[in-house]
Amino acid sequence: MKNWYLSLVVIICAIFLFTACTPSDQTTDGKPNEEPEEEVSATPQDDADTMLKQGPGLLEDKDQEEARKAFEALPDSMSAEEAYGELIRLMAEDYSEVLQAIEDFDPTYNVKPFRSKSGDSNSGRGADGEEGEAHIQILLDASGSMAAKVEGQEKMAAAKEAIEKFVKEVPDNAKVSLRIYGHEGSNRKEDKAVSCKSTEAVYPLKEVNEKEFAAVMDPVKPVGWTPLALAMEEAKRDMERNREKGTRSLVYVVSDGIETCGGDPVQAAKDLNQSDIEAVVHIIGFDVSADERKALEKVAEAGGGEYGSASNGNDIHDMLSKNAKEYSDILSKTSYQNHHLLKLNMHARAMQEKIVDLAGYNYLRTSPFYKKINQEEKRLQKAADKLAEMEKISEDTRTELKEIIQGRREALHERRKEYIDELSDRRSKAHKEAYAIITGKR
Repeated sequence: MKNWYLSLVVIICAIFLFTACTPSDQTTDGKPNEEPEEEVSATPQDDADTMLKQGPGLLEDKDQEEARKAFEALPDSMSAEEAYGELIRLMAEDYSEVLQAIEDFDPTYNVKPFRSKSGDSNSGRGADGEEGEAHIQILLDASGSMAAKVEGQEKMAAAKEAIEKFVKEVPDNAKVSLRIYGHEGSNRKEDKAVSCKSTEAVYPLKEVNEKEFAAVMDPVKPVGWTPLALAMEEAKRDMERNREKGTRSLVYVVSDGIETCGGDPVQAAKDLNQSDIEAVVHIIGFDVSADERKALEKVAEAGGGEYGSASNGNDIHDMLSKNAKEYSDILSKTSYQNHHLLKLNMHARAMQEKIVDLAGYNYLRTSPFYKKINQEEKRLQKAADKLAEMEKISEDTRTELKEIIQGRREALHERRKEYIDELSDRRSKAHKEAYAIITGKR
């Protein structure tokens, strides 16, 4: 109401400073008024929804002179209902913006169903480009024993072929890193110190470029000792640096033997798995002895992953592909759900705050709706007092009129509370619909 509330008292008081009365159908210069504005009919029996549509009163945007004329023109000896109708016609609050904001309130959380590469809604890639990523670290043993042959092929060559084939198949939501270890020095005792400190991410974590990946893998030679624990410790640092919300981390170790540098690979795998990155550590034992297998099984167990034995390159590829296929769907769906459930909860809180902004609560009197109802009542109550002072109404009528005005306020606040419930129901329904889509229970 463009400062009408603040100027109301001044306007009404100003009426009594004028002794002359101008006819309601003429302007102060004697010229006829323009066509009268549309009047608002109001009675105490109106329901709250009708009350909310009765404004703005005709005195909105009027200056003091026009307000004075309007009050002077009111008939004498009005009944409480007649006076109420006149005051509403002149001074009703404008609730149109509040009502429009309530009508426009849209608590929908827009989310598409989860879809895989094949279109299956129960597995695969996420939707809306919001899917999480799988970070895959491949740790390749470059110790001297990888120069031995299996089935007529050098173990290192077989492992390289399997890994290169595998990275061509990783899911679209995966980034890959290749870290080698034991690739410096030699497997002689005098070179042990050098070799046991050697581990390098020759292909840092990123999307797969097949030519680049093959280029960095080609020169790797099997020469040294086996610092497996150190390689996993460095892999953990890599993943922590690249960790993003919703990312799941996988570590694949391809080794033909156990730790030979005095490290603790079981503890390193446990640290990977139980850290914030929650990496799953899978071990592929390539042509290992029974004792070596038992030791590597403990590493996989500590890392929350699986152990698999490989006797050739095809076995290595099959194990990599098996785990990748199993986890790509699981990881993508988990990332999709985690991402959207987090956003949905944030959205729900924002929508509840929006409801408070629109309609408020009884203990939060800051919403425009709440303020407008109370401002209107104060304005009407003061106007009722002025009508009595002007002898437009009797004292008994003023008492009755003020009760009617108070009843109007109570009715409007009850309707406001109903709007809160209605908006909350809309929010709850939208939340449930989105939750069903995200969880696949729709």
